[in-house]
Amino acid sequence: MAFSFIGLIDAHAQTYTVLHNFGGAGDGTGPLAPMVFDPLGNFYGTTLAGGQGYGTVFKLAPNGDGNWTESLIYSFAMEGEEQYAPVVLDVRGNLYGETPGGGYQSYGTVYELSPSGGGSWTMQTLHTFTGYPDGDAPTGGVLVGNANQVYGVANGGGMRNIGMVFNLDHLSATGWQEFTLHSFLGGSDGEYPGGPLAIDGAGNLYGVTNGGSGGNATVYKLTPNQRSFGWSESILYTFQNPYGTPNGGLIFDASGNIYGTDREDGPYSVGTV
Repeated sequence: MAFSFIGLIDAHAQTYTVLHNFGGAGDGTGPLAPMVFDPLGNFYGTTLAGGQGYGTVFKLAPNGDGNWTESLIYSFAMEGEEQYAPVVLDVRGNLYGETPGGGYQSYGTVYELSPSGGGSWTMQTLHTFTGYPDGDAPTGGVLVGNANQVYGVANGGGMRNIGMVFNLDHLSATGWQEFTLHSFLGGSDGEYPGGPLAIDGAGNLYGVTNGGSGGNATVYKLTPNQRSFGWSESILYTFQNPYGTPNGGLIFDASGNIYGTDREDGPYSVGTV
């Protein structure tokens, strides 16, 4: 397994097309997160604000004539705040996402949106975070694994109140149970995890943190214990100057190499891949 830093490659000329202009409060404002698409070519995304004031989840559907139609799937009130994480789709067409604020105690939530016919959607809050020793401010979006398992990170909370990795298990038709897979300890273990998690074919989880023994950041791996309950953490890489502060998540290529970005370091302090 290798970590790669690559440069930019010249691309052929592209055509720029505006699919939708957001109209403000009623329509949503501040679409910051990446979008996802379904097998029919529809796009789904979130807006930071708008709707009832706390952000929205929207759908863009192609009309077949080059134009697109936007529909508002859900508008958040106090059950969730600040939709700057992306949503993800499962194989049944349900959407999952998270909010870093809102919920009963304003520590954030994980939610599910399920299509209920006629273009309408049903929203269910799967977990409301409560802060230490539970999570606080889940960030980066969630990951849906095998057997409808939902994974994510919280930037705060956990046993040291510096972040944790969580799992939501669909234990019954209506109930979800949260489990803490790892609480970060600071020091060489890192702190304040960010970015979405990545998962490999064996079910191992990968992510990034701030902190670490180099003072910048780490790339870590969580492996499920086959003979006992729980997960084991291993640090794959600790960043040293001039590289560090990754917060954009990780991706794999077909050979198992890991790629990521950092937001501001490198020889010119403007970021690296």
